[in-house]
Amino acid sequence: MSSQRAKYHAKQAHRRARRRTGDLARQDGQNDQTGFAAGIIALAA
Repeated sequence: MSSQRAKYHAKQAHRRARRRTGDLARQDGQNDQTGFAAGIIALAA
């Protein structure tokens, strides 16, 4: 897999994870910390 495509997929996965955790955080009435932490975890994965 080319590095450009790998970068693209990493970015997409990161966006999906951030959006998913953001929705969960809104449902629970929490702040953005959880979404931010999950985004970092998604980047590290």
